Amino acid sequence: MDMPDGKTLNSGQVGCALSHFLLWNKMIGKGGIVIEDDVAILPHFWQKYDDLMEALPQNWDLVLLAWPELKGRRMSKKYMRPNPLGLNWGTYCYLVSPHFAEVMVEHFTLNVPLDQYLRDTFYYNDSYKVFISRKLFVWHTEMFGSDTHITSY
Repeated sequence: MDMPDGKTLNSGQVGCALSHFLLWNKMIGKGGIVIEDDVAILPHFWQKYDDLMEALPQNWDLVLLAWPELKGRRMSKKYMRPNPLGLNWGTYCYLVSPHFAEVMVEHFTLNVPLDQYLRDTFYYNDSYKVFISRKLFVWHTEMFGSDTHITSY
């Protein structure tokens, strides 16, 4: 698959994007949590989840639960709005609301890595309520042999 800059998506990037796309289809009307297979779940995952869910506004769309560098506008003690100055990418672990899964499926394209697609399409668009948890839920690790980790674009 060719990207706009002339580079080609590798098989790991294509597989990653398609597996997320299939999950989003199953989440339509239900929502859910996406956790990639190359992460370690940090202690107190469900306690942090409960605390975050109490703090989020009712109309949230997508919430990143892991990130390489936290940058954004603080909305509360529990979450932030992403801003373009941070490395607010990565699909390691995130929440999808029931209604937003359908939006993600409808807008899906496979011409850039998945994390770039999500960032460019949704994160900085004020039409969508995308947030970042201020606490990490998982830690991305190379220990499990991922071939989809993207270090630069």
